[in-house]
Amino acid sequence: MELMGASLAMIQEGSVRENAELTKTAADRILKHPAPKHQPWTIIADADQAAFKQSLLSYD
Repeated sequence: MELMGASLAMIQEGSVRENAELTKTAADRILKHPAPKHQPWTIIADADQAAFKQSLLSYD
């Protein structure tokens, strides 16, 4: 999860600074990040799981 968070921050910084290379590098890190072998929403509290699943669809 740390890599995903850092990559998202890099995408945001690249967008703000209009740095296409930084944005592409971060997007590639996310694209090549291995998917979890379990259901990733199990780390989220039951009350927040529906919103978390929806956010995953947004990023997908």
